[in-house]
Amino acid sequence: MTDTDVIMILPETQPGRTELQKTLARFHAEHACKMIEKMPCPTEQKLELINAVLDDIKAEKKAAKT
Repeated sequence: MTDTDVIMILPETQPGRTELQKTLARFHAEHACKMIEKMPCPTEQKLELINAVLDDIKAEKKAAKT
C-alpha cells in the first residue's frame, strides 16, 4: 500500500460545518449497513446488531444531554 496525500478544504461557516457533519454521518451509516449486509449470518442476527447499535447511540445521546 502506498501513502496518499489528501488536501481538505473545510467549510468556514457553521451551516457549512453542519452540512459536512450530516454528509459524513450519512456516508458512515451507509458504509456500516453495507458491511452488515455482507456478514455471513442470519438476517435476524443482523437486525439484532443494528438494534444494539441504535440503542447504544441513543444511550450516548442521552448521557451527553445530562
